[in-house]
Amino acid sequence: MKTTGVQLAAILLLAIGLAGCDPARDPADGAGSAPGAEAPAATSRIVLQPKGLGVRDAAGTTTPIAFGTAKLDVLAALAAAHDGTPGVQSANGDCGAGPLTFAGWDDGLTVAFDGGAFAGWSVGNSGPATEGGIGVGSPRAALQALNPTVDTSTLGTEFTATIPGGDLGGLLDGPTPEARVTTLWAGVTCMFR
Repeated sequence: MKTTGVQLAAILLLAIGLAGCDPARDPADGAGSAPGAEAPAATSRIVLQPKGLGVRDAAGTTTPIAFGTAKLDVLAALAAAHDGTPGVQSANGDCGAGPLTFAGWDDGLTVAFDGGAFAGWSVGNSGPATEGGIGVGSPRAALQALNPTVDTSTLGTEFTATIPGGDLGGLLDGPTPEARVTTLWAGVTCMFR
C-alpha cells in the first residue's frame, strides 16, 4: 500500500503527540488565560508566539526568538529551556516550502529551519502554550474569543486564530463544540494538504 502525503503528515503528527511526557502543571500557570481556556497539562518555559517563540526565565520574563533568527542561536536557547536537552534533528526535502530541517523535543515542540534561519514551529503534545494559555488540549471554547476561522481540510478540522502579534494555525479533534486542540503551528510548516 502506498502512503500518501496526507497519511504521512498524520503519522508524523501522531508520532510527535505520542513522544512527550505529561507531568502535572502548576495551576498558577493558567493565570490570565482566555475565558474557557484550560491550561495545557505540562509546565513549559516555552511560549508559543505567532512570529516565533518566547523563552520564559525564572523571573517570568519572556525573551522572544523571532522567525529569521540563526539556527544555532535558536537551538541553543531551546536546549537551555529544555534543561540542556538538545532537539532531535531531522530533514525533509519534499516540503511545499522547499527543503526544511527540524529539531524536536519530547514536549511535542518541533521547530523548522529554512536554510540557517528559524522559519516555523509546531506543537503536537501537551507542552508549550501561548501567553493566554492556548495549547494542545485547550477546548474549542477557548478559541471562540479569538474569532477563529474553522474549516474541514484533508488534515481534519483546521482553524486559524488571531492572538496578539498575529495568527496561529491548528487542528481540533473534531467539528463539535466540545472539540479540543490537538496541534498548533505558526510560520513555515511541512504539512501536506
